[in-house]
Amino acid sequence: MTKLSDLSFSEVVNDFKVAPTFVLNCRAGKLTSFTLSEVEQLFDEAEGKIGDQVRLLERLGFLERVVEQRGTQTRSAFRIPQLYTRCWDYA
Repeated sequence: MTKLSDLSFSEVVNDFKVAPTFVLNCRAGKLTSFTLSEVEQLFDEAEGKIGDQVRLLERLGFLERVVEQRGTQTRSAFRIPQLYTRCWDYA
């Protein structure tokens, strides 16, 4: 599973080249769940508009939208599936 995780991660960064700066920053910081406002500074706008990068990462399955319930408040957030994060401890 770790090898599959590494191959899947590499596919996003090296083959599809979708938001590589953001993806590598997530791996370096071991980020797996966050709101967009918390991570906007991790994107490189030279790679395209942040909204476009997010949409492409969602289409690839690297990002999943989730709704988190905290008491009476809800917030929209993103999660990176384990398929991509399982290899991060071995990077």
